[in-house]
Amino acid sequence: MSGGGKTAGGPDRHGPGNQETDQPFKPTESEQEEIGVKYLLPNSNTLLTAALFNIDQMFGGWQTAQKTHFADGGTFDQIYRPGR
Repeated sequence: MSGGGKTAGGPDRHGPGNQETDQPFKPTESEQEEIGVKYLLPNSNTLLTAALFNIDQMFGGWQTAQKTHFADGGTFDQIYRPGR
């Protein structure tokens, strides 16, 4: 490329995609199941939120989530520090 410029699709482009191949992510089609609640405590600046989501789509099911996040050495063990 002459002139030292960068192209829009080159390695310096910004946006979501696979950084190894410099290709955009392929879209997926699915149904979304979501329930959410927000509650602003009276006389306070505290906003409580809760949301439920489909674990099969996010984490590959309960067995995969258990193994990845809660089994010995999983994510929970890596971030939990008793007594802090």
